[in-house]
Amino acid sequence: LVASGQIDCHISDLTASISADLPLKVAQWRLGEHDQWIPIDGNGDRPIAQLVERNSTGPLRLGYGAWRDLLLGCQFRSSGGDLITAGGRTMKNVAGYDLTKFMVGQRGRFGKIVTVTTRTYRRPAMALLAEFEPSDRLVGALIPTALKPRWGAITADRLYCSWLDDEPAIELSEKRIVTLEPIAMRRRSLEEDIAHRGDLWSDPVDAFRAAVP
Repeated sequence: LVASGQIDCHISDLTASISADLPLKVAQWRLGEHDQWIPIDGNGDRPIAQLVERNSTGPLRLGYGAWRDLLLGCQFRSSGGDLITAGGRTMKNVAGYDLTKFMVGQRGRFGKIVTVTTRTYRRPAMALLAEFEPSDRLVGALIPTALKPRWGAITADRLYCSWLDDEPAIELSEKRIVTLEPIAMRRRSLEEDIAHRGDLWSDPVDAFRAAVP
């Protein structure tokens, strides 16, 4: 078990085991010390367990997947008080039914999460935001290409697409995106990108989400 309020960073493995009560923003800060992060959307003040149990996802799901794609293992207590360990720290570790994924979005009905083990990613150095006319056709055209955005969001008057990477990759993306004739394009910090997604994507506590093909 990871102690309450703590995180065990497995830097070389790009994984981390996190106490259920640790807020997302604290986990991100601890991982940031090792130049890593968890690419997930959600209220940073909420504990990791709540975000997993309520399947908190947002625009980043386009580029990185959601909790079901990020989680490698978890520990939870059943209604009878038994401590159950599912999954682990490795990418392929399941023989039989994957109970880890079963805990995503279950809202505490099948067990109370105690710790989670998730894969992490190298923390992007910066973000590149491009604004286009509001249409989903462009996103569909970009997804199967090397210029697939890390996230996209459509509002009444804009299509926002963002790329998160190091400076050389962002510079290359800029040259390619110019040919798409965006309304506007600018670089910004990862913190600014996170704040923008927070403004675009509401995360109510009582929301229910389902994957739709």
